Amino acid sequence: MRIQQVRAAIAAAISANRKGKHITLFLHGSPGTGKSALVYGEARAHGMQFLDWRLSIHEPVDFTGVPMVKDGKTVFCPPGWLPVDGEGVLFLDEYPHAMLSMQNVGGQLIYDRKIGDYSLPPGWVVILAGNDAKDRAGITKTPQQINNRVIHIDVETDYDGWRDWAMDNEIDARLIAFLDHRQELLCKPSPDARAFPTLRTWDFASTIIGEELPRPIQYEMLAGTVGPGPAAELTGFLDVYAGLVSWRDVLANPETAALPEGPANSYALMSVLSRRVTIDTIEALVTYLRRISREMGNLCMTDAGRLSPVLKETQAYTQWAIDNHI
Repeated sequence: MRIQQVRAAIAAAISANRKGKHITLFLHGSPGTGKSALVYGEARAHGMQFLDWRLSIHEPVDFTGVPMVKDGKTVFCPPGWLPVDGEGVLFLDEYPHAMLSMQNVGGQLIYDRKIGDYSLPPGWVVILAGNDAKDRAGITKTPQQINNRVIHIDVETDYDGWRDWAMDNEIDARLIAFLDHRQELLCKPSPDARAFPTLRTWDFASTIIGEELPRPIQYEMLAGTVGPGPAAELTGFLDVYAGLVSWRDVLANPETAALPEGPANSYALMSVLSRRVTIDTIEALVTYLRRISREMGNLCMTDAGRLSPVLKETQAYTQWAIDNHI
């Protein structure tokens, strides 16, 4: 299932939960494919709390609570981390990594929504995630009774879905522009390399380039995040980005401003312009975009409308959308 479809599935689980119909998703995918980020993003989008609990580093008592004697009977004191009210997503990540006893404890929350004397509040949704055996991630086979209590979803990494997520979550514009140009580098998990590109590591890379570090330090940190090859390409692209035609010149002189040379420059400039255009300069942008390829123009205008929806109400944007079928 593609990223946008996974987001829709999570939203459906939240909607069903609010109607009293509790369903549990189990997201499967290779390391770094963005499973955690997707769940967190949807919880935030729906105004819900988000609690990430890794079963693999805990024991059953961490769920059932410590026993004590009350009125001559043994009762369990539920741990303080378990939610008691409100709405939220209880995310049981790395589920297949947990020992069998912990998976069975988690199974009670999934199906019965309670453990011992504790009951999960009605407003909380349970979502599981984990890696597959083929990823050599040290997993334990999930019992069939657990498998039968969840909806299994295989998470696929598609560029368009990631791009929409990245724009909604403030990923550095320069990184998005780079991956527009080199989409094949989005996700290349490797069981042998220490550092390799995935949705997770590109998120780290966005933070690194946002720190504006000296180039040698920046490169070494990027190489330790996405691998030496992608890091070298990205740092080279950042040099291109820094030497772009001035966006101010483009919007001030759309008929005479220089045009970008080559795909890398074009993707980079479209990324800048989509973030700088305003209602006052949208007509100038349209004038400039008529001088370049339709593909690049549509990319810029689509991004501009997504980042600033008010632009879609302008005559210039509407006419471009009609003329260019966006």
